Amino acid sequence: MTLRIRALGPLDVPGAEALTRSGNPRRLLAALLVRSPGVVAADTLADVVWQGAPPARADAALQTVVSRLRTQLRAAGLGDVLHTRHPGYALVVDPAWFDVTTFEDLAERGRGLLATRPREALALLDEGLALWRGGAYAEYAHEEFAMAEVARLTELRLSAWEDRAEAALRLNRPEEALATLDKVIAESPMRERSRGQLMLALYRLGRQVEALNAYRAYRTMLDEELGLEPQQALRDLETRILRHDPGLHPRETAEPAPTSLVGRDQLLADLRARLDRARVVTLTGPGGVGKTRLAAEVSEGGAFVDLSSLPTGAEVAGAMLTTLGVHLVDGSAPLDRLVDYLRSRETVLVLDNCEHVVESAATAAQAIAASCPGVRVLATSRLPLGLPVEQIVPVPPLGEEAVELFRLRAAALAPGVDVAGDAADELCRRLDGIPLAIELAAGRLRVMSPAEILSSGGLLRTSYRQAADRHRTLDAVIDWSYRLLDDDDRRLFARLSVFPGVFTAHDAARVCGLDPVTALDRIGDLVDRSMVVAVAGGDVTAYTMLETLRAFARDRLAESGEEAAIRQAHARDLLELVQRGAERIDGAWVAEVGRRFGDIRAAHLWALDHDLTLDLWLIGELADWAEMRMPAELEDWAKAAARRWSETGHPDDEPLAALALGVAAGCARFRSDYEEARRLAGLSLRLLGPDDPFRRFAVFVQAELALLSGDLDEARRLGADVLRWAEAADDELRAGYIRSSLVLVSAYGGRPEEAAAAATAMLDTCRSAVVRGWALYVLGESLLDTDPSRAGRLLAEARSQAVATGDRYCEGVALTSLASVTARHGDPASAAGLYVEVITHWERHGNRLQQWATIRGAAFLLAQLGDLASALAILDAVAAQKGATPLYGADADRLRELRAHATSTPPGEPIDDIHRFTLDRLQSSVTTTASPFLAQVEKNSQSPA
Repeated sequence: MTLRIRALGPLDVPGAEALTRSGNPRRLLAALLVRSPGVVAADTLADVVWQGAPPARADAALQTVVSRLRTQLRAAGLGDVLHTRHPGYALVVDPAWFDVTTFEDLAERGRGLLATRPREALALLDEGLALWRGGAYAEYAHEEFAMAEVARLTELRLSAWEDRAEAALRLNRPEEALATLDKVIAESPMRERSRGQLMLALYRLGRQVEALNAYRAYRTMLDEELGLEPQQALRDLETRILRHDPGLHPRETAEPAPTSLVGRDQLLADLRARLDRARVVTLTGPGGVGKTRLAAEVSEGGAFVDLSSLPTGAEVAGAMLTTLGVHLVDGSAPLDRLVDYLRSRETVLVLDNCEHVVESAATAAQAIAASCPGVRVLATSRLPLGLPVEQIVPVPPLGEEAVELFRLRAAALAPGVDVAGDAADELCRRLDGIPLAIELAAGRLRVMSPAEILSSGGLLRTSYRQAADRHRTLDAVIDWSYRLLDDDDRRLFARLSVFPGVFTAHDAARVCGLDPVTALDRIGDLVDRSMVVAVAGGDVTAYTMLETLRAFARDRLAESGEEAAIRQAHARDLLELVQRGAERIDGAWVAEVGRRFGDIRAAHLWALDHDLTLDLWLIGELADWAEMRMPAELEDWAKAAARRWSETGHPDDEPLAALALGVAAGCARFRSDYEEARRLAGLSLRLLGPDDPFRRFAVFVQAELALLSGDLDEARRLGADVLRWAEAADDELRAGYIRSSLVLVSAYGGRPEEAAAAATAMLDTCRSAVVRGWALYVLGESLLDTDPSRAGRLLAEARSQAVATGDRYCEGVALTSLASVTARHGDPASAAGLYVEVITHWERHGNRLQQWATIRGAAFLLAQLGDLASALAILDAVAAQKGATPLYGADADRLRELRAHATSTPPGEPIDDIHRFTLDRLQSSVTTTASPFLAQVEKNSQSPA
């Protein structure tokens, strides 16, 4: 229904232009609206109309003004809405005509959906907030008669903004929340809810320091202006941010398809019941029937793995590890690592779009079902997985509910179009009740009626019910929708299929050869026709394609003869993104590369077969990102590219192949397969000249391995070469890394003053935010024994800096040392909490060397707390592990001291799972004040996301 009266801004009644010129009727309307639908006394109205100085015969004069206002409201089509009621008058309008009541309804509905359906909440809140054109009752906002209503509406608007920010945070869109919160805080800086949301948004963006500064600024403002402290909830949030509480990060969630779950209540209930008792459940059915949407609805925040970007027959375990953020260790196979990680966790794991990798998906699901009792696998596929433990749930097309869905989508996509009548019913029947087909048909309603769609000639020219092939129905609808596009939109639709996930209009413009404005306009056309889906979030709207549509578009791209050119443009665009890291590595770049990792995977798989030089460049340029993020898949990519070069590559690409092998060596080091790391580094160096700057990548790995094994002289010698090559190549990041290693060589070699001086010089001169994190870390390491208090502060700052830049490796080592110095010189309970957190960090990211070092530190803490038997049992178990380096220096001395005190201590129990055993002992040995925190961290550590 069209709004007839607008007060969320300057007062406006469309169609009653005289009200803009008539001062008295306009003031009368405002006075009635602020009390609507209540009765306002005549003397009150007279006081408002004549601003406190009514004429001598006020009653008669007011009646005249009322009569004029009635005439103007009728002229605007409102009818008889102004009523005479003792002791004055009342304005009674349909709530749907008034923007104030419409906003109140939308805001209330949105707030009610925040906890369960945040996407719908966000849409409702946006619709309501869009009604505001300025301050409520703008020209009367400071007049006494309107002030109370203006204040009430302003508070509702601010609350709606906060609700919108909460919806964005629930959808893991912190950038979008931040933009919203800036408006709220600028208008009302004392609001505590928005301050907490601001802290959380900043933290999720990797800007921990800013999040903490936001809290401190708010606390200072409260103290100076009101003499108050923030409430306990906000103080607790600060503590959780300081401790990097994993619970502050949302789990991975799926973006559902735009179609509604109309008519699926019974199926949802059945699916939830099956997941309670079955280990593997597979949703089957034709494309477009809604399998992904159902899986997203019932997964309840579990991990969602989209397999659609993988090539046919590919192994799925590596992609699953990448989605979960888990990394390979000890040379283990991806599936073994996946099962090991999930073994002690409880979650629903969704494997979406399995049909083209069904054998690999079945193998993974079977292994998880056999070894991970707390994990339920929910697969979507056009084919069953074929497992003995599998329960198959066919997803049928909609029945009578198809018409309801069509009308809902029509209301959203073409409001005002009449879809009642037999034509809509027949159309849904002819579409076989397939939700995606209905969505596509609804997308044409702006230009075609249901009857015209039926008679268009291109849609369902034969009876597909007789063919009993619903997928053929969907293919026909997609083809019909495609043929209704003009040539330029068809070309763009096909080209967009190279994006396996989300993309922006600027991404599309660069890859598809369009200017950004044209790209945005044409993508908007495709969104209007439901061929592309808009995904709100962040400062820039992103887009994606449903997999059924993407598969159709891929076929059209292959037919066009330009597939190779578009795929090469896509890969080159990603290469440029990765190369930007050489100019400035920061948290935003690290996050953007991570967001587009699915695109990078697709580009690698294409380039490996079609443009090997480009593939080798892409992998080599990922070296810096890999050093910070420790990705699971990149080692295999690099090996495959180097192997392909050795078979068919061009001799000119020899340095690129060497660089790829250096990247692979670094990845092998992170998963603690040192023999493989040394082998790969050696292969890399054989391809390079004796003073080629590309040697810095492989020799850096060799230097790191020497440091980790305690060969400090070798680490110093190799480090000097790496530094020389890095400086020659103007590689500030690699130079910073090796300077950090050389500082540690001095610190661990008994020269802490030399180490501290070098670290201080490094901190004073570095320009890179990433290198600054490492400089803070190594300076803290240098001061551990001589100034532990300052060391702790430096390590905490290093950790915050690493989180801000997305450097998982620096974050982990800084947190490890912070736990150690806190254990030796601070509060054991706090140290235990830090150890729980960092052990979980290393276990997730697959760096077993750091894991063993951290668990050893935790063992020393257990000994400090009096549990000597457990401490020695852990230390002995770690010593027997592959990848654990021998103790040397101060730690070796501490172990000898423990053994000297252990003569009367009974031997510890055998340990099967060192990780779990250590966490259990930490929990049982610390003081009760730490127990709630540890329990929460332990609970969060069970989540795979």
